[in-house]
Amino acid sequence: MRGKKILPSIFGYMGLRVPLILLATLALYLFLSAENLRIHRLITQTNRFSDSLSSLENVTNLFLLNTLSDKNVFPFPSSAYREGLLIQGQAVLSTMLDNASFLPPEDRRLLSETSRLFGRFRSRSRDESTIEHFSRLDRKLVLLFARLSDRTSESRILLFRRLLLVNLARGGLLLTILTGGGFFFFQKMSTSQKTSRQNHFYQALSRIDRVILTLPEVETLLTETCRIVVEEGGVSLARFICRDTGTPKGHVLAQFGHASRDFEHFEVSSDPSIPEGRGLWGETVRTGRPVIWNNIEKHLTDLQIRELYLRSGILSGAGFPVSRGGNPFGVLLVHASEPDFFDSPLVDLINILVENLSFAIDNRDREEERLRREAEYTHLSLFDSLTDLPNRRLFQDRTAQAIERYRRKREPFVLGILDLDGFKFVNDRLGHPAGDRLLILVAERLKAILRSTDTLARLGGDEFGLLLAGVEGSGGSDLFDRIIHSLSIPFSHEKESISISGSIGFTVVPPDDADAETLLKHADIALYQVKEHGKNGWQAFSIFMAESLNKQHSMQLELVSSIRENRFVFHYQPQAELRSGKVVGVEALLRWNHPAKGLLEAGSFIRTLEDCDAILETEQWGLEEILRQSDLWRRQGLNLPVRMNISCRSLLSGRFPSDLKNAFGRYPRLSPSLLELDISDTKLFRDIRKVKGVVDECRITGVSFSIGNLGNEQGALSYLQTLGIDRVTIPRNFVKNLEKSPNDMAIVASLITSARLLLVDAVGEGIETEQEGLHLLQWGCQIGQGNAISPPIPPDKIPEWIRSYRNFSSWENWTSPPWGLTDYSLLMAKGAARVFYANFLTGIGIPGETRPEWTDSHRCMQGRWIDGDGQSTYGGIPEFEEYRKIHEHLHTLIQEALHARDNHEMERLSSLKEEIRQTNQSLLEHLENLQGLRVLNTGNTSRPHSPRGLSRPV
Repeated sequence: MRGKKILPSIFGYMGLRVPLILLATLALYLFLSAENLRIHRLITQTNRFSDSLSSLENVTNLFLLNTLSDKNVFPFPSSAYREGLLIQGQAVLSTMLDNASFLPPEDRRLLSETSRLFGRFRSRSRDESTIEHFSRLDRKLVLLFARLSDRTSESRILLFRRLLLVNLARGGLLLTILTGGGFFFFQKMSTSQKTSRQNHFYQALSRIDRVILTLPEVETLLTETCRIVVEEGGVSLARFICRDTGTPKGHVLAQFGHASRDFEHFEVSSDPSIPEGRGLWGETVRTGRPVIWNNIEKHLTDLQIRELYLRSGILSGAGFPVSRGGNPFGVLLVHASEPDFFDSPLVDLINILVENLSFAIDNRDREEERLRREAEYTHLSLFDSLTDLPNRRLFQDRTAQAIERYRRKREPFVLGILDLDGFKFVNDRLGHPAGDRLLILVAERLKAILRSTDTLARLGGDEFGLLLAGVEGSGGSDLFDRIIHSLSIPFSHEKESISISGSIGFTVVPPDDADAETLLKHADIALYQVKEHGKNGWQAFSIFMAESLNKQHSMQLELVSSIRENRFVFHYQPQAELRSGKVVGVEALLRWNHPAKGLLEAGSFIRTLEDCDAILETEQWGLEEILRQSDLWRRQGLNLPVRMNISCRSLLSGRFPSDLKNAFGRYPRLSPSLLELDISDTKLFRDIRKVKGVVDECRITGVSFSIGNLGNEQGALSYLQTLGIDRVTIPRNFVKNLEKSPNDMAIVASLITSARLLLVDAVGEGIETEQEGLHLLQWGCQIGQGNAISPPIPPDKIPEWIRSYRNFSSWENWTSPPWGLTDYSLLMAKGAARVFYANFLTGIGIPGETRPEWTDSHRCMQGRWIDGDGQSTYGGIPEFEEYRKIHEHLHTLIQEALHARDNHEMERLSSLKEEIRQTNQSLLEHLENLQGLRVLNTGNTSRPHSPRGLSRPV
């Protein structure tokens, strides 16, 4: 607080001049009184000395007269008379010496010699020499007496003059003392009331300071200030009127006093053109300085307002501006019921009060701002800034509380983790603002489902935490079903319909009894299982999952030690053109030489390796090893392109481009164009622009890129254009199911079409049979890789294998052109016919099994093709119309077969199965005929065929 320290003193109010002058005058009077006494003593002493001098002259004259007279008349020196005169002279001299302080030193010495002379004269009164000596002395004494007489007369005159002056001064001082004392006591009496008033105001100031220390609300502080000023300060009314923003008016924020009601409806303004603006508040606001009116009646010109003040008994007033944050805030008005109430000391005290008020208000504002920011920071530290849901920190704290309640009250609960499926695709397609909006919508939808006792938190990214209180066993399954269902309902964003799904992993307490961090890990393990099994569902944690996790951890430790022990090697699987048999490259496949299990393929450990930091060190070693092997083949005359699988973690580690450049720097004769980097885990892409930057930086070196899992993930096809991929890879699972799954056919068709349009090669992986190679050729894929060509082999056997490799004759003899874009729907129909028949044979053996596409000819894929592309392409052709009739007959047979099965007519069912097989075969033949018609119409001279009795030459 900035209050000034003022020591109350009676002289502080009356001034120091009068008491100091009185004290000085009194001291001077006492000094002059003492001087008067001293002068009187000196006069008395002078009189005694003068009398003694006269006596000594008489004694001397009588002695000389007796001495000079006839000796016969006065016998000398034994005369008793002379002896008496000498004794008398000696006594007189002693008296003179005692009163000779006013004489000069030489005169006092002469008196001393005279005294000694009288003493010797007395002891030697009969000695004539002494008498002669005394005669000479007499002449000196005469001169001495003359001098002493003059000096005594002068001293007496001076002392009387001084005495007169001192008495005159004493009289004047006495008059001054009486007059000043009267004035002093008159002044003291006249200021005693103001002194008491100021002392009371000191008490008020002290009480207000104590209130300020409690940091009250501003309105409370001002109300208490008005009350204390009236109660302690002796004023009749105190008001605080705040300035209204944007207007010249003000409003009462606090007031106290007996006249408060009289001013309830009294308006104030700073506008001097109206009567309300010419009051004390208005003038204080306009001037920005304290305004003192010790005579209200004199300053108020408006009769009505003056009458209000006089009727309320207010005769004087003062206005003091109060600031807030350096800006005008309001005015403290103080009114008294007597005139001339506000003297200078009291105004100084009120100014101190106003300064303290401004300081306290600013301090309160700073404290409120600090508390607001502290609350904001606390909220930000505990809640997600985007969705305003609890964050991971608060979620863990509430989980710990739930654990504590369970241990004390045995209250069960469920902890779950929800992950959004397809959220990354939304971010990539629509941008991060759309992704943020989607997260907000998801949070609102989930909060509407959960109970008030449950906790929904955002743990980060597209991951949410669920804490369900009072739920045990499978009690949360219904809730999780509702959550999964709610997420499957499309979200709307700027006329876009966004479809996502959700995966939930959770653990139940009890039986799971662990700390918060471990429970989160268990829920995450369960979530991982949901992701592994197709997403869009929920899974509870079990101890078997933890055991699997422990095994995975043990494997990670083994993998780390194997890196140091050089237990990793590469085997290389060749890639060849399917028709010509030309080897166009190899893929480096990692193998683990396990100390106990032998040589392990990457599929048994690569995911575990990618989940730990060891993948970075492994792939750094792998890059060096592949370049070393490529350079070795180069020296053997074999410039063989090599595809290396690279994880997203290594690619985005921040050092991969420099590692790549440095590695090629160690093999200057090796062309970087021989290295193809295959990115296999695009699901880890978070920022496609960052990935593109790294890819472009690596391309400067001269390497090429491919993506190995196109078609497996949402958004993966978009990477072809974004990243400028140099080769499209058809994953082995699609190649394997090419003739069994229409969906896989569609994905393969899209991949090959994308490769054609981007003018890059398409490579079919995982070709296990000759037939699969023919299927790829049929679809237009020219390059293949798989065990049908060669299994992965050690690097030292690659040159010999290339020299001895011979292609399948069916591949070499393949002359039919690949299917065109217009043929894909017909090819899909053929595949659908085969799949439809296979599924029917499987399902008909299950009691009660039936499917809509079996009984409704328009629901199966062939029916949809007939109603769509088939009708628009082949409608009106007799072959197609026959195909339509056979298709309808097929569904009629199926309905009869279902009836026979349900009625246990096994013989009838057996014959119907055979008839259905023949009918389906007839459908395939009609589709072949339609394809032949299509080829003839487009000018082709040959038709695709399904070779039989294929053999591989040696």
